Amino acid sequence: MENKSTTHLDSSVIIAYMNTSDRDQYEYGHSVVYRLRKERERGNATIVISSTALAEVLLWIAERPKPTEAVEAVHRFRELFEALDPKIVWPDEEVCECAGEIRERDYEIEHADSIITAHALLDPDSIRLVTTDQQVIKSRAVDEMNAKLVGEEGRRRRKLRIGENP
Repeated sequence: MENKSTTHLDSSVIIAYMNTSDRDQYEYGHSVVYRLRKERERGNATIVISSTALAEVLLWIAERPKPTEAVEAVHRFRELFEALDPKIVWPDEEVCECAGEIRERDYEIEHADSIITAHALLDPDSIRLVTTDQQVIKSRAVDEMNAKLVGEEGRRRRKLRIGENP
C-alpha cells in the first residue's frame, strides 16, 4: 500500500503564486508551492487541481490589465505545473450533487468553490484542501458534510483539513 497523501489545491493559492502585485500573496503562494513540491519530490504527495479551479486561474490570467502581466502569469503558471505535476480532475454527477448540497446549506459559498470543495471532500485519499477562501474554511455546511462523509457514510478514512497551510 502506498503512503501518499493527496492535496487539493484551490485557485486562490495558484493565483497567489502568480500575483506579483501583492507581495504577501506572492510570498504565501510560493511558500505553499515550495512545501508541496518538496513533499512530491520525496514521493509523499499527489497534488490535485479541479478543472473548475483551473478555469478560475485562466480567467484571472486573461483579466490582467497589461499583456506583459498575462505573459508573466502564464510563465509562472507553467512553473507551478512543472513543480507540482498536478492531476486535473473533472466534475462528475456525484461532485455536482455534493456541490449542490453544499450550496443549499451555505448559499454564501460561490458555485465554483462548492465544486472545488466537493472534489476534495469526495476524494477518499485527500487529506487537505489548501485555500485562502474564508467562506469555505469557516463554512459550517462544509464542516458538517466533511464529518458526514467520515462518519455516516464511511467514504473517508479521516476528516479533510481545509485551510491556508499545506
